Amino acid sequence: MRCPACLQSGLEVHATRQGIEGWIVRRKRGCPACGETFITVEILGEELEELQRAAALFEAMRNIAVDMTEPSPQKRSRRRS
Repeated sequence: MRCPACLQSGLEVHATRQGIEGWIVRRKRGCPACGETFITVEILGEELEELQRAAALFEAMRNIAVDMTEPSPQKRSRRRS
């Protein structure tokens, strides 16, 4: 991993916290070169795949809902006449 500010590698981990859910790990990292500190969030293996599947399902359902609320092309042409 590289520092987002100076792109230097060799970051230090200052603190690690486990999320309440048990599958998220938050780490406070620091760059010894420029002094920048930031937080990274890591999602553990199987849970990441499950989260990706849920996100894909949500996106598909959202697209269906949008399609249902948009008027069909035939109805749009009738309104313009």
